[in-house]
Amino acid sequence: MMRSISTLGLVAALAVGCSATPVPPARMASADAAVQSAREAGAERSPEASRHLTLAEDELGKAKMLNSEGKTDEAEAALTRAQSDAALAAALAREADQRAKSVTPIQPVPATQPAPGP
Repeated sequence: MMRSISTLGLVAALAVGCSATPVPPARMASADAAVQSAREAGAERSPEASRHLTLAEDELGKAKMLNSEGKTDEAEAALTRAQSDAALAAALAREADQRAKSVTPIQPVPATQPAPGP
């Protein structure tokens, strides 16, 4: 009797562990695309943007690992963080790019000569 209860408990635990639906491939692809978009925006060239790009890449890797382990809820949370960090990295990269373009060197004003008198 004890053995059948143990077996039943093991089967139930396996069923619960295997019942987790993996993260939809489209959701994973969306996070991948967000990270790629941040790279294309030049996030690697700005220190602040680069920091968030690294966080996004780390969270994306974590999400893939958690998804493969069947930890769908945790994987979804990591994907959300990855997309948020990637979006922030892209925005910071665009801002840094715009700031660099808007800075123009100050040209010295030539000295003016007094107008000739009448």
